Amino acid sequence: EAGAGVAQSTMPKVKGTRGGNKPPIYEIDESERLFTADNDGVLLKDVQCFSLYHFDRIADPDAAARSFTAALGERALKDFAGTVYVAKEGFNAQLSVDAACFEGFEKALRAAAVAAKREGCTIDADGGDDNGGGGGSSSSKEDLELDVNMGALLTKGTPAPFKRFRVLSRPQILTDGLDSHFPATPAFPSDQRNHDDSSSISISTSDSDSRSSHSISSSDSSSSSSSSSGVVGGFDWRDAGQELAPEVWHAQLQSLSLASLAKTVTDPLNSPRTVPAAAAAEAALGQPGDFAAGVAPPPPPPPLLLDCRNTYESDVGMFAGAVPLGTDKFSDSWAALDEAVAKLPSKDSEVFTYCTGGIRCVKVGAYLKQAHGLTNVRRLKHGIIGYERWWAQQEREAQEEGEEAAAAAAAAVLKLEEEEEEASVSSDAAANAPQATGLFQGTNFIFDERPQPDTQSS
Repeated sequence: EAGAGVAQSTMPKVKGTRGGNKPPIYEIDESERLFTADNDGVLLKDVQCFSLYHFDRIADPDAAARSFTAALGERALKDFAGTVYVAKEGFNAQLSVDAACFEGFEKALRAAAVAAKREGCTIDADGGDDNGGGGGSSSSKEDLELDVNMGALLTKGTPAPFKRFRVLSRPQILTDGLDSHFPATPAFPSDQRNHDDSSSISISTSDSDSRSSHSISSSDSSSSSSSSSGVVGGFDWRDAGQELAPEVWHAQLQSLSLASLAKTVTDPLNSPRTVPAAAAAEAALGQPGDFAAGVAPPPPPPPLLLDCRNTYESDVGMFAGAVPLGTDKFSDSWAALDEAVAKLPSKDSEVFTYCTGGIRCVKVGAYLKQAHGLTNVRRLKHGIIGYERWWAQQEREAQEEGEEAAAAAAAAVLKLEEEEEEASVSSDAAANAPQATGLFQGTNFIFDERPQPDTQSS
């Protein structure tokens, strides 16, 4: 990006036979390399993919970038590879690390982040970050809690997802275009909020740096963000609405789309979606019999489920009932959100938001709350990636339970010496058992070479 500072790994480059520079991997002994030095860049070790981001106030991103490089550069391309971005609004990175030393790298990464915050002269005088800045909190700036949202585990012999290590200073960790939508708007409000002395970093799989990054953060999946003094001239990304863990998100969306309590209406962007019918409102309001008696209390405002990704992403997969923003790039989101909010019946309307890994929904949530005054904004923790990982775990547990049940049935069959008849009954029962399905339908679009999670909801 034009004007962005770059703090590269300190390893020297070697002149190639044609006068060009060979990649830094050539400077590393073959026994230590993370991947091969040829054009294929094949992994020589199993690696764990992930990303991290942390919204904070960094006065000197260049100094923070140099600090990251100094702290991590020595083991680059030996234990890990990828890119770290630093901006005045915080950190963002996409990395892959040798799976055998992930725990040690996580500690080194935490220490590097603490040092980078210190060297970057964080302008957060109160010391910390209460919501939207990470998946946990710590009582000290010297001990940042990392909320790990693991991506794919790639095995030795597969193409390396990252083939270099860079730390770059850039204007934003997630380019949003708000300076065009709201000219002269700073990244953070000028007021100083009363945050506790805590700060954290959230890790999750992410997109490539050329389009939009994905990850998420928040300190509590069940609590909403709060503002003590309002917004003055900008947006506080730490005040981005309520974050829902995947299991809570699933349960809430399921409760909104049960066929017996739902009907189809036209959403603010003129697409069909599912909302609670009058029966659901009656149940929620605790007034049984009112509808039968002809006294119908007004139903709550219909919820809106927003897919905050771009069209080429939502075209290949969405949550059931979601409304896509219909954008070509993230910076187009604000006009689409303005249009959607203008058609909501109330500022109290429930708005559910999701993206690939969550970082876009932090900015979307802050915008909906602070620019439009919406009071009931919710976002999916760790995005689709986190949901699919959670759903895959549910399927594994269900499969294990099914195998245990099958083993118990087989034991009963043997005990009763009715093998053929009982086996047939057990087989039929297993075949006819209802199968639960995830609410995300289709494919989760991911930009770079990293594969998606090992299962896909349908």
